[in-house]
Amino acid sequence: MKKLIISLFGLFISIPAFAAMQSSDGIAGYPVFFEAEGKASSEYVLEIQKPNKAVIILPALSNSHGDIETEIEGYHTKIAGIYSVNIAKKGESFTPHSVFRMYPDVFSKNASSMQASEKSLSESEALQMSVFISDRHNNPLAGHIIRLLSSRGEDTIIAANDGITDEKGFAQFSITTKIAGISIFTAFNNTVGQELQNREKVVFYEQSTSFSFGGDDLSANIMSSSSNNSFNIIENNIIDHFTITFPDTILVDDEQNFLIIEAQDKNNKTVRSYNGTIRIEIEGDDNALIPHDGQYAFQEQDQGKKKFDLAMRFTTTGSKTIRVFDYDDGTINESIMAEKTVNVILENAPIQNNTGNNADGLTIKYPTNGSQLSIKNINISGMADKNTPIRVFFDKREVANTTSDFQGFFSYVLQNLRDGEHELYVMQDNGSRSLSESVFFTIDASAPQIDNITVSPNQTVLPEENIKVSIVSEPELDYVHVRLAGILEILTETIPGTYEKNMLAPKAPGEYDGDVILADTMGNISTNTAHFTLTVAQKEIPNAPTNLRSTAGDQNITLSWDYPETNKKIDFYSIFIGSSQDTLHMIQKTSATQVQLTQMENGKTYYVAVSATNTEGSDSVFSTIISATPKAPEVVHTSAPEQNELRGVAGNGKVTLYWDDMPNTNKYTIFIGVQSKKYEVQVSTEKSTIIIPDLFNDIPYYFELKATDNQGKQLSLNEISLTPQGYGFAITPSTKDLSQKISRDFSKEKNIKGTTGPESIFLIVFSFIFAWFVYRKKQYATISSTTYAPEEKVLQRTTQKKIQF
Repeated sequence: MKKLIISLFGLFISIPAFAAMQSSDGIAGYPVFFEAEGKASSEYVLEIQKPNKAVIILPALSNSHGDIETEIEGYHTKIAGIYSVNIAKKGESFTPHSVFRMYPDVFSKNASSMQASEKSLSESEALQMSVFISDRHNNPLAGHIIRLLSSRGEDTIIAANDGITDEKGFAQFSITTKIAGISIFTAFNNTVGQELQNREKVVFYEQSTSFSFGGDDLSANIMSSSSNNSFNIIENNIIDHFTITFPDTILVDDEQNFLIIEAQDKNNKTVRSYNGTIRIEIEGDDNALIPHDGQYAFQEQDQGKKKFDLAMRFTTTGSKTIRVFDYDDGTINESIMAEKTVNVILENAPIQNNTGNNADGLTIKYPTNGSQLSIKNINISGMADKNTPIRVFFDKREVANTTSDFQGFFSYVLQNLRDGEHELYVMQDNGSRSLSESVFFTIDASAPQIDNITVSPNQTVLPEENIKVSIVSEPELDYVHVRLAGILEILTETIPGTYEKNMLAPKAPGEYDGDVILADTMGNISTNTAHFTLTVAQKEIPNAPTNLRSTAGDQNITLSWDYPETNKKIDFYSIFIGSSQDTLHMIQKTSATQVQLTQMENGKTYYVAVSATNTEGSDSVFSTIISATPKAPEVVHTSAPEQNELRGVAGNGKVTLYWDDMPNTNKYTIFIGVQSKKYEVQVSTEKSTIIIPDLFNDIPYYFELKATDNQGKQLSLNEISLTPQGYGFAITPSTKDLSQKISRDFSKEKNIKGTTGPESIFLIVFSFIFAWFVYRKKQYATISSTTYAPEEKVLQRTTQKKIQF
């Protein structure tokens, strides 16, 4: 507290006394004391002009020695700037003025504020952020260095003038972002090492995004054709009721500056985001003075709690009721309200006190009984007898002396009070030694402290690895934040006094200092810079796959490569393809070292590369980029010689089939049945002859040959029919080289390829028995005319007729 000392000489003569006036500067919001010399036992008037041109008129009295002592209350000096002082003896003209300066008070995290130019904007637009730094009376603080922090690493923040506040207390910032999302901005005053109470939440959206904002809740439903991002934000602490802080007993026609209205949720926590309108009503005094004419819209800097200066004045005595309602849209919401009963008394009305010998009107007006304060220096004030010495007792010990003024008002600043519960009362030292009623209040002005902090895993971690931060402090803190690599994380109280958060380690390797910010419900904040260090190691980068090669086929490309040399196991490979080396894009992943790409366009050249990803999630660079061009296969026609045909010899329970070798052919398939073009059995071979054993004599069998070339194409030869006989042989036409084939192939009955072995023999025998039964049942008859070739012992069937009885 500063004293303004004014020396006045010769007020009792016609010479102006203000030539010798001296003044000292003070701090905004604190009382200023005047001391002057004038005529003994005279009345004087002080005229004080504020920086905003408002004028205060204060009476002053000189004592029997001519000393003038008076005080300007702190609520008159809240505006920082130059004050002009004029003084005159009552009824006379004011003399020339003197001046004194009130400097801004210390930084206030609650009164300071930040304001975004937009609540939502496109990710391609630049956001402008204004940070206003002031004392508790909204006086701007120039020359403070401000840091603006974002909850997202994608945001780029550029400070104008290096973030230094101008003479109006503003620091300006420009923010751009790389990706759509929600950013929460926090302003930090580097000059004093404190964080602003309020924050700004801004939504960056893509061009096709639509938003809906309403009420106290911020909600967004983001749907984009080019993105799957979606957001849904709901403010958790919704207003449930108000609280009213106001004295239980006040004097009639006495202006009070203690009215505090606070918006709270169901858990009695302050709803800092509340920006609705309230309605204040008084029952029992229609002429009462109500702040803002009974209607006030909460501002962002209020943070859900508004203190009204010179708030209330009652014009009649008795019991009065103060009611506060939510008043959005001009309608009283009776479900969200608060009320308080106040007893209004006359100035000389008796007040009950702790000893019973209280003088008329002796009372402590501030602090109020049961109040909780977050400051160590408090300005106690009250009413007593006029011009009476006052003794101040704190925790039953006398700590100070002061004097009430000509209206009976007194005040005194108690400094450096400790945290805890306290008792305060005052005594009038005028012979009666009467005591005021005791006031009990609590001080919590100490910032919360960290008892313990753990980060797990506690060793070196990998980029973007999951980590868990656990902090132990006092229970029921307002918030606990951890800032790591510029990202602000909000911890949750899992058990009383323990706050935890799972988060990701920074993406880039290096050492990161973690800041911890704690705040209690009284607004005390502790910022612990670089409280812990997290080391993020470099991930091992695997080598690229080697020896990438390709085989182009019909609308496909087959790729293969060699396993890269690496210390970590390869988890998978990524295949990249493009129409040029500069347009490669990933199309699939595989854990194998070979893959076939299908649905390729024949004749089009593709460029391909492969990368490897190890079990740590690290990606290699590309392999060598190669090219491949799918193409349609060349048509290779498989054709038999002009005289090539299926031929055969019928034997005893078997037939021998043969044909000429065909080029580019890798398989021959024989189809067998007992009716023409209806085949029940098939066998395969790679030779140009085959023996079909285990057949029934006297049954006609039908055979057809299909040759398959190396491109999968098939060629069919003629169908023939042979009937095994128990005597002699039957031979089809064209017996060219027959004797040579019979001598070579009769000894190779086991060379039948394809479906052979016991299972196939069983199928053949079963089907032939069934065929025999069908044949006999239908009583087919075969009439044949034959010719004999005795030298070959073969029987050639030249004609065949089927007759059904």
